[in-house]
Amino acid sequence: MSRLVIVGNGFDMAHRIKSSYFDFRDFVQTNDPDLHALLLRLGGSEFWWDFEENLAKLDLQGLIDRVQDEQIWSDRTGATYDNRQDLISAGWVRRDLRSTVRQLTGDLSENLRQWIEQIDGQATTPIFTCFDGDEYFLSFNYTSTIEHLYGHSDQRMFYIHNKVGDFARSFNWEWCFSSNEYSSYFNNPNNCGQDPRLDLIYGHAAPTSKPDIPLAPVPGYLTDYDFNAAYTELTNAYNELYDFFDSSRKRTCDVMPKLAAYLQTVPSLDEVLIIGHSLSRVDAPYFERIAKWHPAPLRYTITYYTEANRSTTVINADKFIRPCDEVEFIDLSQPNRLTR
Repeated sequence: MSRLVIVGNGFDMAHRIKSSYFDFRDFVQTNDPDLHALLLRLGGSEFWWDFEENLAKLDLQGLIDRVQDEQIWSDRTGATYDNRQDLISAGWVRRDLRSTVRQLTGDLSENLRQWIEQIDGQATTPIFTCFDGDEYFLSFNYTSTIEHLYGHSDQRMFYIHNKVGDFARSFNWEWCFSSNEYSSYFNNPNNCGQDPRLDLIYGHAAPTSKPDIPLAPVPGYLTDYDFNAAYTELTNAYNELYDFFDSSRKRTCDVMPKLAAYLQTVPSLDEVLIIGHSLSRVDAPYFERIAKWHPAPLRYTITYYTEANRSTTVINADKFIRPCDEVEFIDLSQPNRLTR
């Protein structure tokens, strides 16, 4: 029989790796102050409490209002068809919003990559004695802590959201945003010369609908604007901004075939050990898929980070634990209680 070990960020934190969202915040604040200020302005001080989920809650409408207010608009009631000043202003709005999208996508991903490279390898001392070398590992982390400390074969490892060493090359952002045949990289990542399968996967689990595009994107005193070139320019700008909302969703459906292929390599699974994962909503589909993949009863051992966190972990686990399964919850601060 086989045991599947699933590790989350709590696994790295238990090894004293500074891998919390707040550690990432501190890195961004030092490494990219402009990006840090942007996230603070759009996400507020609560943004870093749940970095991934809060990507869906950024104040995009507030950003639009601020950028538009910085421009000069026609004051002629009923202005129609390609007013030059409005078109110039709309062009500046689109440029500013594109710059923001670049920060929220390319700059944020690059900062994440640099941060993971910096913390990877920080752990020096193994703390778990429950591994016997016969496990299969599914890691939600971007670091190589398991191989580094426990020497497990990479052939039995599956990094469900990839790891930092899997990066091939950086996005060519200047090409993306200057190409005459511009197409949002969100809809076709290969336009920017990057294999998306090698990217670090992160994001929110918000519903698929985008935020509403303003009905009157140009200041309201412009009343007849349907065919105005400035209106078209602004609408395109908003669509590009809201592409960010879609692109920042964690697309678990795209990862499922890889997970299914990996599970096929795990023979006679009878035990699942989950270490340091909050079982949050954004990753819930993966745990549900694992449970459905194996119809026979499973024995789960699930850790929680603090006593205050225990009840949330139990509630989240109930979403995929079946009546036929056994489950035990163990405090992660007591790693010796984890046995084979």
